[in-house]
Amino acid sequence: MVINSKKEIIAAVAGDFVQAHRRGAEYVDAMYKVPVEPADAVIVSCGGYPKDINLYQATKAWKMLSLP
Repeated sequence: MVINSKKEIIAAVAGDFVQAHRRGAEYVDAMYKVPVEPADAVIVSCGGYPKDINLYQATKAWKMLSLP
């Protein structure tokens, strides 16, 4: 299931879990992805409370930086 920020269902994907995930990510990219310029430094946030309720949750933003 792909939902938007209002928790409305946008799409449902199924089948091979890798392909389904990639297809779901395409929907999310179309809704939220924005072009950015390369930078020397980037400040990231996991979105504030409750997503930063503990160190484990807070590291999720940092973890996303390591993705290709």
